[in-house]
Amino acid sequence: MINALKMNFIQHPDKEIKISNELVLSPNEAAIAYIGLVLLEVRKWFWKEKYPDYKGAKIDWQLNIGMSSRSYDEQLLSEQMKKAALAGWNLSLESNNSISISDIKKAKISADHQIAEGIVDDEQKLHPDNACPIPEIIAQVVGYARSPMRQNGMYLIVDVGATTIDVSNFIIHEKEGEDLYTILVAEVEKLGASILHKYRISCAEKIIKKYCGASDALKFRNKSIKTINQAYDGILPLPTIEQYFPNLPNQAIKDFNEDNDEFMTACSKLVRKVIKESRYNRNPKSPAWQNGLPLFICGGGSKIQLFKDVIAHAQKQLKQAAFPGFERKQFPKPINLETADIPPRDYHRMSVAYGLSFPCIDIGDIIPPGAVEDFSENDKVRNIQNYFIDKDMV
Repeated sequence: MINALKMNFIQHPDKEIKISNELVLSPNEAAIAYIGLVLLEVRKWFWKEKYPDYKGAKIDWQLNIGMSSRSYDEQLLSEQMKKAALAGWNLSLESNNSISISDIKKAKISADHQIAEGIVDDEQKLHPDNACPIPEIIAQVVGYARSPMRQNGMYLIVDVGATTIDVSNFIIHEKEGEDLYTILVAEVEKLGASILHKYRISCAEKIIKKYCGASDALKFRNKSIKTINQAYDGILPLPTIEQYFPNLPNQAIKDFNEDNDEFMTACSKLVRKVIKESRYNRNPKSPAWQNGLPLFICGGGSKIQLFKDVIAHAQKQLKQAAFPGFERKQFPKPINLETADIPPRDYHRMSVAYGLSFPCIDIGDIIPPGAVEDFSENDKVRNIQNYFIDKDMV
């Protein structure tokens, strides 16, 4: 099993990881296998449920793959994502339900050839131009941008995933009738829900040792912690604070809450960092700095109370710089989305997939942060830089 596959793919794509005594894979190869297995299931569903609608039609397939907004400037990573998508597609063309190492390597070589030559040697394969890396933050707001609720302007989005928090500041606007998304600032840190869980486990172990010493209670509680750690799969809700260490004194709870606050403050710092950069250097004349900054908070971890507290904490800290506050927004569930089992309040967890379902050319133009110049009239704007530095940001 490879944990944090996406982060490993981004940071060390070719580093070999020992899965078992017989199996060694790089994150790149593991990502290709994962994409291939997912696409196998997609193909099964499509031909079972949608075949009558497309019978006799020639289907022109396209595959979009989400990536971090901060990484969208990185040409090398973008190409790696494209290759992984093409190789995963090649794997899904096989009729087998299992994938071997040799299958992965063969699919990867074929994808390299497709990109190098700009051609396909099999009509079932994708042309390289039809495999498109798309910033996930932008994919998330495509549904909103196509809804009656859409308003042009600047937004902040905080996406709380299992491993990371992605925070981006961007502008939705139009050019010649086409949607245009300008990413001003994008940051990502390993502060997601599963990281919070591991952090709490570590804190609980430290606190149990402090208050129980070397007693039998220590052994019992450490066993309990181990059970909780193994039971959490990244999908289920996080354990409650009491579950991490039951029946400990009030001071232990206080210590644990202080550790919790440290993690929350680190997340708040990331949000404030993005806002500071945007307000001071990227888009200081936006009306949002007077009227309120529209905010989307989304992702599977966004329902956890600690991450809700992040927004309140960031807003309180930013009041020192006359920040007007956040204007909370919700992603409207698209009426053409076929999901009977997903209520509107949970659509935000599907918003990336919905946005990625559109042809790349129909999503609109995406301007990465590196293509946006810093604002050059600082002398005409109040210097607020010092207001954004507090003890938590040192």
